[in-house]
Amino acid sequence: MLEVRPVKLSDITISDRARQEIGDLNSIKFSIDKVGVLMPILLNDKLELLDGERRIRACQELEHETIPARIISGISPEDKLLIERIANTDRKDFIWAEELELKLRIHEYHVEQNPKWSYRDTCEFLGVSLGGLSTDLQMALAIRTIPELAKAKTKRQAYDTYKKLGQRVQAVQAMESLPEDERNRLQQMLDGKVPKSKDEAASSDMPEVLAFDEDTDEADINEHDLYGASGDKVQFVYQICKWEKLLASIPDKVIGLVELDPPYAIDYNSLYASDTNQNDEDWTLEEFQDNMSRLLDQLYPKLLDASWILCWTGYEHVEWLNGVAQDIGYGIQRPGFWFKPGGTANSLKSNLISNYETYLLFRKGQATFNTKSLKAGFECESVAASRKYHQWQKPLEVYQRFLDALGRSGSIFLSPFAGSGSSMICAALNDMIPVGCDKSSKYFFQFYKTLKEHLNVEQADLSALTSMDSD
Repeated sequence: MLEVRPVKLSDITISDRARQEIGDLNSIKFSIDKVGVLMPILLNDKLELLDGERRIRACQELEHETIPARIISGISPEDKLLIERIANTDRKDFIWAEELELKLRIHEYHVEQNPKWSYRDTCEFLGVSLGGLSTDLQMALAIRTIPELAKAKTKRQAYDTYKKLGQRVQAVQAMESLPEDERNRLQQMLDGKVPKSKDEAASSDMPEVLAFDEDTDEADINEHDLYGASGDKVQFVYQICKWEKLLASIPDKVIGLVELDPPYAIDYNSLYASDTNQNDEDWTLEEFQDNMSRLLDQLYPKLLDASWILCWTGYEHVEWLNGVAQDIGYGIQRPGFWFKPGGTANSLKSNLISNYETYLLFRKGQATFNTKSLKAGFECESVAASRKYHQWQKPLEVYQRFLDALGRSGSIFLSPFAGSGSSMICAALNDMIPVGCDKSSKYFFQFYKTLKEHLNVEQADLSALTSMDSD
């Protein structure tokens, strides 16, 4: 016979218990104080305790007079010991990940009921510290993004793994937190179906993407403006357009790293060019300042929090660029230099040989390096002339240095002046999603070929290139 009723704590007998250590009662006291005793204790018909000593001790400390109990009659001394063993060995406590998920659900529930509800309110409700709750909720959100974190034996081990994967987790979380229309627009872009602008996303048909191979005529390419690929091994977007069009199709807070390598506007032909290496694609100073001031301003909201921009430039523009970036809100610093063997000058007796390139780093928010440090100056060989298909092509080793220090795996790597696409190839090798554009299609096929070579990708893995169409 089983009976459930309130029983006075003073009437309960606790004796001959195998459990000697009661442990910390703060958590169970907090639970009982908030919602009462959810699970009745177990007693025999003589009101001797069979299971629930911790609940009894907690109620005593809370100065309760009664506790709900199940009363079982006909229990032998042997049955009593067996019940205690089963109750304490078969009970499965919350694993740490389940506890964190429950905290997060409690917080989310109260925020839904009261938009003004804060972390501090949840702390007071749960009786925990603000710092501890913040870490726990951050980890719970990370587990929703990467469930494998919950397989760690302890919360400490999971947190160590989270810190190693932190940039990837943050990037994925940022993309998943976009409004549905923005998330759909981002996916369309990565699938090779990009609206011309955000405003056109809901009203215009997606442009049909050209099916092409290495034999496609360049005149046909210029009739289209978008190339993208996605598959198990590679995903990229290379758009033939000016940077304004590409940037208009990207939602806010999804870009993990930007590489800017615009025309330098340094009067290269007069100072450095020989008859065989003239630069016909340079900007005037007015074009440079107009494009860069608008580009840096429009990039800021597109970046993830605490992200970087790597900007290659002529040393003539360092002070001006840093000033513009600082006015927009970026953190700035002194320039860095890539030193390389060789170099050129059009008058060796009067002009210094140019054997370096200048770069600047702009940071959004409290960005820090992934590495312990990053030297401003470094040496690296240029791309051999026999392997170069773009006049200003930089080696992958140069980009790898910066991706190690600045990259956010899983996020978008943006190159608005893609050219040879070398930086995008390096980004793909580092588990980022390369997105870039160039005003000319002349380098695209070689980029596509080189991408496949580096990633060891067969044509089938890039089948999206020839199968994308407007639905």
